[in-house]
Amino acid sequence: VAGELQPSGRLKADSLPGGDVATTTHTGAYEGLPGAFHAVTEWIRANSREIAGDPWESYLDGPEAAEPRTKVCFPLVAR
Repeated sequence: VAGELQPSGRLKADSLPGGDVATTTHTGAYEGLPGAFHAVTEWIRANSREIAGDPWESYLDGPEAAEPRTKVCFPLVAR
């Protein structure tokens, strides 16, 4: 984003950490997100990686989409 983002309503400016991230994109109802979180944490464990902080979600579509996409991201400790 170029320039400063002004908060408005539910929109707020924030920054994300740099570095390695384990991620997946969930397609479908938001109620299915726990499965996406579980899948990423299982991948992290299976690949001997370590979570470096709190995960975050990026909503790629609005809730009105028939199959909304949500990116689930976990920051990882650097190797």
